[in-house]
Formats: sequence, structure tokens, C-alpha cells
Amino acid sequence: GQLKPVMYMGRSLVLVSATSAVVLALFISERRRRRRVSPSAPPSSLPSSPPSTPKASASEAATSLDPKTGYRQLVHTLREQNKSVVRDWEAREWAKAKAKVQERVARAERMEAEGIPDPVREKSKALLAARKAREEAAAAVAKAAAEKEREEAAGKAALAALLAGPHAQVAVEADGGADAADGDGGGGGGAEAAGPDGKKKKSKNMMGAAKAYIKADRAATAAILKREKTLRDRRAILCAPGVSSFQSVTHILEAFKAQQKALEREEQKARRDRSAAKPPPQPSSSSASSRPRAGSSSSKAAPPASAPPAGKAPKPVATIVVPAAITSAVNLWNVSQLLREKRWISPVELKQSGAAKPAEIKLEHCFEDGSRARFLVIENANKLSEAEWRNVACVIVQGAAWQFKGWPFKSEADLFTKVLGVHMRTRDETPNQLVKSWNVEKYAFSKEKVNQHDVAVTVSSFWQAVHKSMTVQKPHLLMKPHQLS
Repeated sequence: GQLKPVMYMGRSLVLVSATSAVVLALFISERRRRRRVSPSAPPSSLPSSPPSTPKASASEAATSLDPKTGYRQLVHTLREQNKSVVRDWEAREWAKAKAKVQERVARAERMEAEGIPDPVREKSKALLAARKAREEAAAAVAKAAAEKEREEAAGKAALAALLAGPHAQVAVEADGGADAADGDGGGGGGAEAAGPDGKKKKSKNMMGAAKAYIKADRAATAAILKREKTLRDRRAILCAPGVSSFQSVTHILEAFKAQQKALEREEQKARRDRSAAKPPPQPSSSSASSRPRAGSSSSKAAPPASAPPAGKAPKPVATIVVPAAITSAVNLWNVSQLLREKRWISPVELKQSGAAKPAEIKLEHCFEDGSRARFLVIENANKLSEAEWRNVACVIVQGAAWQFKGWPFKSEADLFTKVLGVHMRTRDETPNQLVKSWNVEKYAFSKEKVNQHDVAVTVSSFWQAVHKSMTVQKPHLLMKPHQLS
């Protein structure tokens, strides 16, 4: 079947070439004939004896005798010759095609005998299997659609029966099998259907059939909701342009703060009530004699009410040590803005702007559980005594071992076992390889102004780490809510 177009094309080419050959032969024979009968030659040039006439071909003879008959005979002869040529060529092509087919058949039989799968047959089988699978899937989908339509129709009918009233007689196709099973179960099936139990069972079957319709409606509703587009969510609100305040969040925060303040006031009031209920100490005779009489004035003023009671020492101050180098991300130049305002400013920019470097910084921080602590931030820890070293709560490291030179610790491992170590850097800085081997908390933040919230998150994490370390290692530096005056 694949060789027929090629054969038709070859036959057309042979016919065209044969026709061209016929036209060319006719043209040449006509030229020769005209030359023979041409009167242009002079009489002197003619030979004295008539020349011997050459033996002409059959076509020339036919042409010389009768031009029309000769041309027809020549065309007929050439056509017959061309037909024979075309028949020979078709026979050869058919023989080649037959040989190829026989070779393929023999190869297929040989492969089948040897157990080698034929790729053409395997592909044909795969195509047939895929077509069969598609037909089966289409049939299953059609069957499911028909079943769904039947269930929906039954549900609508059952729902209509429920809405029409308890006395409506509506045939429900979905319950036909169940009713038949109930009727075949025994001899008293008809009596049960007629009694109140039969009415309850029929109502229950109607509700079961109506559930299919309700479920179908739920799927349609879910498909509609799936195509809907959410225009606003909690992220879109946070990213909305022109929004500078979040009143709903601030109201919750203010309410929480007010609640905490009320609890603190109640706790302070209860503490004052307990202290007032205690009996005052009996004064000694010397103190009684020295007490001024009524109506007399004393030259000495009474101590203020806010003064701490006698014998009670004030809470110690926790110490935070920062690096002294201006190239450090955190030092005395910017630690106040960082820990108080949660803003990071480059120390180099502060120095270039003419800001003065403080010798030390005092601050107080309230942790999440309500406890507080007072902190003293310094950079030179070599002047600290042994008692003051016990109050060191945190050391912010730069990443160089010479920062700990002269400190009363055997090694960095000993230091960070007893004191919390913190390393802060900007995200564009390369991580320090020496800091990676130390047991310190590592924080990285962005120095871009548009990412100041990243700095706030870092500071919050820093205070959480400080509170956890002080709770475990230095609880004497924390002031609990009941200890606050």
C-alpha cells in the first residue's frame, strides 16, 4: 500500500519522458524531410549521377509516404514501447516489495521462535490496550454520571415528599430495593408497612434518599467557592498601602497592659496590708526616753516613706560587657539605641556625627514574666572585682580572643560556661570562624532602614536569652513582681 504513490509517480515521469521523446523525434524527422526537398542548392552542385538513397527507417519511410499515417504509427509504436517499459518497472518494484514483506515476515517468525518480542506488535498491543482502557474509563464515567443523576432525582422526589406532608404518596426509586427486601423478609411484612413502624421506616428511607441531593448540592457549593477569589486576608491587611496603625492589635495590647498594671496594683496593696497588720516592734527604754513629748517638736526630720527599710540591702545591678572596638556591630556608641529603642545605628556614623561616647550606660528591663532587672553596660572589664564578676550577666563578643585578655577565666570555654556569650553581626558581614567554635548565642540582623523590624526581633531574642541565663545561673540579679516596691 505504501508503494502505490511511488509507482504512480514513476509512471507519470515515464509517460512525460516518452512524450518528450516522441515530440523530439517528430521535430528531427521534419527537419530532415525539409532539407531533402529544399530547392536552395544550385544545379551545378548537383551530382551527375543520382545518389544512392540510404535505407530509411520505418518511421522515415512512413513519413515520406504518408505524413499523417506515419506520425500515427510512430506514436502508437512509442506508446506501446513505453507501456512495456512501465510494466517491466512495475513488475520489478512489486518483486522488491514482495521480497521485503517476505523478509519481514521471516524475521518476525524467527524472533517469535527465539522468544524476542516484536516492537511493532508490542506497540500495537499497547495502543489497543490504551484504547480499551479509555473506552472503559469513559463507560465508567458515564455510568457514574447516570447513577448520580438517578440519586439526585430520587433525592428531589424524597424531598418533595417530605415537604408535601406525611400523607403524600410519592414513589421513590432509590428505596424500591429496600422496600422489596423488607417485604420478602417474612409473612408479616405487609402488616409492618401498614403500621406505624412501616411509616417510620419509609420516612427514614426518604431522608436517606434526600441526603444524596444535599450532598450533591454541597459539592456544587464547594466548586463555586473554589472558583472564588479571596480579595483580603490577614497578610493583605498587613501589606495594605496607607495603613500606619493597627487599632485592633493596639486595643488588645493596651487591654493586656491595663490588666497587668491592675494585677501589680492589687499585689502591692496586699503587700502593704500585710505589712500594716504586723505589730510594731516595742521600743526600748532609751528610745522611749528620747521620744519627744506630745506638743513638742523634734529637731530631726522623720525619714522619708520611700526609704528602704533598715537591714535590707538593695538589689545588685547586672553587668553587660560590650566590645571596645568601633568596628564592632555593638558597642557603647549604639548599645543604648539598640537595647532601649530597638534601633541599630552604625557606630561609625554616630562618631562622625559628633556624638559623645558614654563611659557607661544604665538601663532597666522588664521581662515577659513580670520580673525586672537593672543593668550596667561597660566595655572595660579588667577593673571589675571578684564580687562584681559574679554579677556579670552577659558578654557581647566581637570575635577576637584578645577581648578576654586579663579576665579571671582559664579559657573561653570556662567563660561561656559561667556567663552568657552573645555575638551580633549584620547580615552582610562574613561569619567569624572563631565564634563558630564558642558556646555563644549568634544573631544576625539587617542594617537597612527598611528592615528595622529585623533588629527588633533580634533584640527580643537577646532579652529572652538573657532572662533564661539569669534565671538558671544568676537568679539573685532578678527582681520578682512581689519584690518590686
